[in-house]
Amino acid sequence: IGSDIKQSFNYTIIVKNTKADNVTIKIYDHFPISNNEQIKVFRDDDGGAMVNDVTGKLTWIKTLKPNEEQKIKFSFTVQYPKEQTIDGL
Repeated sequence: IGSDIKQSFNYTIIVKNTKADNVTIKIYDHFPISNNEQIKVFRDDDGGAMVNDVTGKLTWIKTLKPNEEQKIKFSFTVQYPKEQTIDGL
């Protein structure tokens, strides 16, 4: 019934400190960036990351205690015309 397709993507990153001391780590991922005005990317949840709007790069800096595990969740939605095929999602 509409002229566009919407696809939602949800990701979870799990990190765990297996060391005996606290560790601070940087975690990187990215949102897709569209150079086509008919293809729109909506950031639903950046998971508290620092976001580079130009590149879509996400950066988290986390400090974990010994044996601590943390989950980072982020999500986005891609909207595009029904007749268009999207590769690489």
